[in-house]
Amino acid sequence: MTNAAEGLVGCVGERGAVAGAVGLSSILFGVAHANNPNATLLSTVSIVLAGGMLAAGYVLTGELAVPIGPHTTWNLFQGGVYGFPVSGLGVDVSLIAVEVTGPRWVTGGAFGPEAGLLGVCAMVLGTAAIVAWVRWQTGRLEVSLAVTTPDLRGRESGEDDVDPDRWEPTP
Repeated sequence: MTNAAEGLVGCVGERGAVAGAVGLSSILFGVAHANNPNATLLSTVSIVLAGGMLAAGYVLTGELAVPIGPHTTWNLFQGGVYGFPVSGLGVDVSLIAVEVTGPRWVTGGAFGPEAGLLGVCAMVLGTAAIVAWVRWQTGRLEVSLAVTTPDLRGRESGEDDVDPDRWEPTP
């Protein structure tokens, strides 16, 4: 996402570059899951939405820990704890055995909750939680400089030119 945003920033500005990078990475995230067992068009669209939720954490903080934590936790609890399929992949052992009943558009069916209305609701709540957490931690909401100008590329003008009103994550 950083490479896409960095490459697009000169053509479409910072906001457009970030929006394009989020869109592109979310679509790639959905397509990467499209060949999983029991995948459907609905499951792929839902996974694209999940990509947007996970991207929000990175875009607002510049830290990969924010999307990695929820993604790992979702997969662990969905499969290993509750016994639901994880993106179409069955789980052989879980702490709780469940039997999925109800319409597939609500439950996600054999693909897992992220392919149904329950998963979409979780993604909306997850995005809201990420935004609230960032706001609580930093007092503001804006795109992290790390998304469009990563440290490894260097800032030719030096650290002194960084806008002090823009939040950057601490190392």
